[in-house]
Amino acid sequence: MALFFIASFLFSGCQSHTIDPSPEPLQKGGVAYSIPSPSSEPADQNWWASFKDAKLDAIIGNALDSNFDIMRGLARLDQADALTRQARAARLPQVDLEANVLRDWADGDTRNRLDWVGGALAWEVDVFNRLGSAALARQSERAARLEDLQAIRLSLSAEVTDAYFDAVEQRSALALLEQQIEVDRDLLELTELRFKAGLTASVDVLQQSSQLAETESLVPPHRSIAARCRKPLGRLDRAGTGCAGSRE
Repeated sequence: MALFFIASFLFSGCQSHTIDPSPEPLQKGGVAYSIPSPSSEPADQNWWASFKDAKLDAIIGNALDSNFDIMRGLARLDQADALTRQARAARLPQVDLEANVLRDWADGDTRNRLDWVGGALAWEVDVFNRLGSAALARQSERAARLEDLQAIRLSLSAEVTDAYFDAVEQRSALALLEQQIEVDRDLLELTELRFKAGLTASVDVLQQSSQLAETESLVPPHRSIAARCRKPLGRLDRAGTGCAGSRE
């Protein structure tokens, strides 16, 4: 009996292992996941138009037109387009024409002329898809150049928009402070009149004077911040749109 169990154990260890050529993954991917093709165009990135601010549109337009990184990106995109067309043309029949005219003078008045026209036709049969893979690589490179250009546009437009709304915020804060200063001055005059009429104490006049001085002390820091926010926008405002102005 013991020999039977030992023999069964030995024979079970000598069985061959079968390999599944198409195993099922342990974790299946989502149904909505997909890889975009190289020829897919990115969506329009004029997201700042949703603010409906003509002044912001003009500033960003000037920034995009005068930025050297975008100019370099456009040049690289044009280069990628040319290389893509070249790679696609390599799969087409190649025709080569050549013409030659030869004239020479022999003895006396004899003149010899030789006209020659020739042509050649070549067409590489892409059996192993070498040319197709090269064209696909150029197409993918072109798509990558376009994505780089869109990323530069997105980064620059976001930076300009952030600086623009910072300037608008500081200008609005200054306008609010100026209104508050006018209100505090009017209250101070009323408090002084009430004090002269004996209707209030001097401490009320001092408190209102302190309130006015505190409000006025907030103006210089906000003006400094507003000037700092307008500085980068001033370099981009080539059309004189007045980027430091208030929003319409």
